[in-house]
Amino acid sequence: MNYASGIFMVTVSIILGFFAQDVNSLLQWIVSALYGSYVASNVLKWYWWRFNGYGYFWGMFASLVPALIFPLIFKETLELHYFPLLLVLSTIGCYLGSYLTKPTDEATLMSFYKNRAPVGFWKPILQKVKAQDPQFAPITILNAIW
Repeated sequence: MNYASGIFMVTVSIILGFFAQDVNSLLQWIVSALYGSYVASNVLKWYWWRFNGYGYFWGMFASLVPALIFPLIFKETLELHYFPLLLVLSTIGCYLGSYLTKPTDEATLMSFYKNRAPVGFWKPILQKVKAQDPQFAPITILNAIW
């Protein structure tokens, strides 16, 4: 499988290399497309308890597909200018993907919260952890320093 995936990646890279105008255009696409989808999904996973794997997938998908299509439609626009729109599309995909599917199991969320102490909108999970263990105090940066 390792050799097959390596050969596949090299083949795809060579094919894409024939279509690349220059290194700058590839970099612009990577920054606009991949960051636009990557930012929303990876920020929400630390700040929102309801975010799940489906939200992550649909957030990435909702941004990557337009990122592939926009350069074909808007040929005169710099790819980096797509970033705000791709970020919004990704965020919408994250929310819809999370809300239209069942939430992650509470035991998994509580275990994650106990071990990682994420910040943000985790109050419902914190309340359940404290109901189960009244002595629980989340680890924060200040607690870790002192």
